[in-house]
Amino acid sequence: MVVRGLLQIHLVDARDLKAMDTTSRMDPYVILRYMGQERKSRVLREGGSNPTWNEMFTFQAEYPSPDNQHNLVLKIMDEDTFSADDFAGAATINVGDLLQLGAEKGSAELPPHRYRVVLADRSYQGDIRVGVSFKRKVLHTIKTLPHTSPSGFASSRVLPGVNHGGDIGGWKVSGGVRDGGGGRGVAGRWWRLIF
Repeated sequence: MVVRGLLQIHLVDARDLKAMDTTSRMDPYVILRYMGQERKSRVLREGGSNPTWNEMFTFQAEYPSPDNQHNLVLKIMDEDTFSADDFAGAATINVGDLLQLGAEKGSAELPPHRYRVVLADRSYQGDIRVGVSFKRKVLHTIKTLPHTSPSGFASSRVLPGVNHGGDIGGWKVSGGVRDGGGGRGVAGRWWRLIF
């Protein structure tokens, strides 16, 4: 069974980043990639080699994934005004175990931890501190007791105090009457919360 949820990333800071452009102080930012989704941190003007972002990012996640790859990639860049931005290194975090635990227990968290930032040749470029959490999404289906009219056909009674479609506090709601077949009074009202 595939479990879906939200993967939340807390991008805290980086330490000892190596400047790729020696003529000026680093203007670092981070590109975060997970399962084809991409987010970008703000650029820290004159942030230097020890920047602090303290930003949160959210990704849609599922466990297990179709290709069983659960790598979060953090690509550190140095913004340049008059030329292409410089690649300052990357860190890869496998979140597969976190997703598995969150799928089983409902949620899981890795508190902020330092990860090595490296170039393609694996040479050390500093550390980046990141926290990761996963919260499982649950699809709730609620069914009321069947109701029939005196004629034996399904009726659509309105339940008092129930929103019959739309939005309840940010939760999408859909509902309807399900006829059990043959048009003969075996109907149940159902409601589904969609996150």
